[in-house]
Amino acid sequence: MEAEGSLSTLTSMPTISKLSASRKATLRGTECDLEISHEVDSSESKLKLSTILGSGIKAIGTLATKGDSHDTSYELEYDTQLTSGRTLSAHVNPRDGSGEVEYVDTASVDGELTATIPLGGQPKLSLKRAFKF
Repeated sequence: MEAEGSLSTLTSMPTISKLSASRKATLRGTECDLEISHEVDSSESKLKLSTILGSGIKAIGTLATKGDSHDTSYELEYDTQLTSGRTLSAHVNPRDGSGEVEYVDTASVDGELTATIPLGGQPKLSLKRAFKF
């Protein structure tokens, strides 16, 4: 459990702005991570469930409520090490078709080569390298 808040003076009562709790659970034979949170100021509550589907694919579902409005969302994540110094990760939201694929290579060049490919966007390539003088 976690509580976030503030204390303006030593004689005043603390103000709590957010409460959250998380735990691991087994739901219908599936290992899940559960997280529930409530933001006091906006009256927004969220329940987030995540689990590993297999082969490194993680599914995340979120149920949110604020006032009379409700929202559900889900996304998929995949992270893997292809070879030593080469990783691939993907984050996709099937509901709205957004997401990103990222490839990081530290084995091929003397530095960190990162290729980022947003779904429906322009790919980016960056090279980070440290120099010593």
